[in-house]
Amino acid sequence: LRGTLPSEIGMLVNLEKLLLSKNNIKGTIPSEVGMLSQLQNLWLDRNNMNGTMPTEVGMLSQLRNLVLYSNNMNGTIPSEIAMLSQVQRLDLSNNTFDGTIPSEMGILRKIDTLSLGNNNIHSAIPSEIGVMSQLHYLSLGDNNINGT
Repeated sequence: LRGTLPSEIGMLVNLEKLLLSKNNIKGTIPSEVGMLSQLQNLWLDRNNMNGTMPTEVGMLSQLRNLVLYSNNMNGTIPSEIAMLSQVQRLDLSNNTFDGTIPSEMGILRKIDTLSLGNNNIHSAIPSEIGVMSQLHYLSLGDNNINGT
């Protein structure tokens, strides 16, 4: 597939899975994705997506998998990501996200996989990550992580 994700994607209110991995999709994730209240799986990895992650992603209350690795996404990871109370896998690796790891992510109690490697994150690891009791895989390599 080629092209961009149209804003009309938000009209698919009963959509549970959006699996568009390994295509040639360009452009940004439209903010209307936040209207997909039944969405459980959002896989947009290995495309040519760019721009920032819309804060509206935090409205996806049923989302279990957010997989955006190997794109050209940038900007900061929005703190609204902490509203994804059902998320189990969060993979934002191999992009150019910068800034800090939101400490609010510590409330993601069901998260099993957190992969933020190979970005431009330049903060300490928030102590709140330590309360992610279901976490089995944590990847933060190839960033500018600092701390004591």
